[in-house]
Amino acid sequence: MDESPKNAAQKAQSPWWKRPSPWWCVLLGILPFNAMAGSATIAPQIETYTMLACKVHCPGIYNGNATLVASTEIQSIPLNSQTALDGLAIVAKKCAADPEVQAAVAKLDTVMSISTGILSCLTTAWWGAFSDRHGRLSVIGLYAIGHFLTNLLFILVGLYTEKFPGGYWFLILGALLEGALGGGSGVMAAEYAYLADTTTEDNRSRIFSLNYGLMYTGAAFGPTVGSLISRWTGYTLSVFYLTAFTRLVFAILAWFVVPESLSQRQMQEVRAKYSLEVSRLRGSELPFGLVSLSRKAIRFLSPLSIFIPTTKGGEQYSAKRPNRDWNLTLIALCYFCAVSTWGISSYKLQYAASAFGWTFETVGYWLSLVAMARAIFLTAILPIMINLFKPRPGLKVPSTQLSEEEPLLLDVAQVPSSPVTNTTEPSYPSFDLNIARCSLLVDTVTDGCMGSFRTALEFTVSSVFGSAGIGFVPAIRAVALVLYTRAGGTESGRLFGALSLLQALCSYILGPSIYGFVYMTTVAWFPRMIFFVSLLMNLVSLLCLGMVSLPKTVLSNSEGRTADTEA
Repeated sequence: MDESPKNAAQKAQSPWWKRPSPWWCVLLGILPFNAMAGSATIAPQIETYTMLACKVHCPGIYNGNATLVASTEIQSIPLNSQTALDGLAIVAKKCAADPEVQAAVAKLDTVMSISTGILSCLTTAWWGAFSDRHGRLSVIGLYAIGHFLTNLLFILVGLYTEKFPGGYWFLILGALLEGALGGGSGVMAAEYAYLADTTTEDNRSRIFSLNYGLMYTGAAFGPTVGSLISRWTGYTLSVFYLTAFTRLVFAILAWFVVPESLSQRQMQEVRAKYSLEVSRLRGSELPFGLVSLSRKAIRFLSPLSIFIPTTKGGEQYSAKRPNRDWNLTLIALCYFCAVSTWGISSYKLQYAASAFGWTFETVGYWLSLVAMARAIFLTAILPIMINLFKPRPGLKVPSTQLSEEEPLLLDVAQVPSSPVTNTTEPSYPSFDLNIARCSLLVDTVTDGCMGSFRTALEFTVSSVFGSAGIGFVPAIRAVALVLYTRAGGTESGRLFGALSLLQALCSYILGPSIYGFVYMTTVAWFPRMIFFVSLLMNLVSLLCLGMVSLPKTVLSNSEGRTADTEA
């Protein structure tokens, strides 16, 4: 967002504690500690679901020693004693291995994921616009308070399940609250908008990379921290006490300590524009009726129209008659199938706990190992591979390519939407396309291995190997950007907004629905079916990506042989 020189000068003259800076996010750990707090509760959350479902569906397994906290029935046994911990672990393993309990947990987790996902799709864009009108920190603070209340609800339901209507199903209220506040995508948008407001083009890439790496590091350490806290305290809900306190501290920092990146004048201007836009829309709305309601209901899907096939044109196409360009449509289908496999995550944890007899403490360590492998691959191995194997240009040529055609791993917020007339180095979309294909191939092989192997060691090795597939998302976004600009598009934000909407639909709603249904119906006789469904989805994604053909001018530029034919 543009800022007047007067406002910039006033900020520069302000004391350091009133001056907005990206280092507030770095030094206070807003991104990494938020990621750590979120990932620390993954395994304890599944364990909480399991024990609550076991109490209802298998009371014969769940007994007085299987409480989530130190109840009066076991107060005579010291919580930190190995006897108490071993007793709880044995009961937890029995509950996790019961097919009826697993099906109930899968059903609860699916409903909660869908509830959060639907509301996130409907509200994320609104919260993004809200941060423009009322400040980035207001959204960050509200989201932190929402998570504080969600953790508090987890604690209360874990302690007094019978006193809530619906029992453990009352936890859905927390999922609805999280979705209403935009979900994780909403707060991430506000956090990165704050960084974008407080950086320049010279240092933005470095700051974004630093925060991205810190976020992955936090996500890697979170499950280990959660497992250690559960071991030290002797009960699961202690992790939620810590995360609730952490969220409350974040809200206080956001509202009372960290300076806002937008000036009052900037926010007032946006609010004025918003009021005019609302008035215009109200004046042009159709009378109240079925057609009007239908349009409002599907309005949030309108960004996906960018993937509709367009008519080919330009010198790069040699067809005798105009035909449709399906490249972006194929990219969207590929992205749809690949991202939907993210919905397998929680059911993968259930499978590991059941098949290998892992405690949820062990699951936490496994999560940390996989997250750390992803962080290392993304921040070290993949950049080295790109530097070693990316083709070098034969010569540098001027071009009218848009500056949106950036190398792999460039963050969305760094990409300007206005064209430039000179480029010093061409992009390599064919190289990025090959990275995306290789990443999908790694994911496909990993799913086959995890579904076929029977031991915990083989499962863990396959999981670590699968971390090499994390390069798919940045690679496919780079390819989509090249295809979009070659088709005449100039609004990169519109493209990435459509991809983010597609990601939210798949990872929050469709993916958990598919894998939740499969796991619930097959857990009693073939629980590994979820991995083969994921393998099939990755194969379809790989097939769609294999049909993507780059325009000839893109290929020639990527090889550094010719100038842009449109120059």
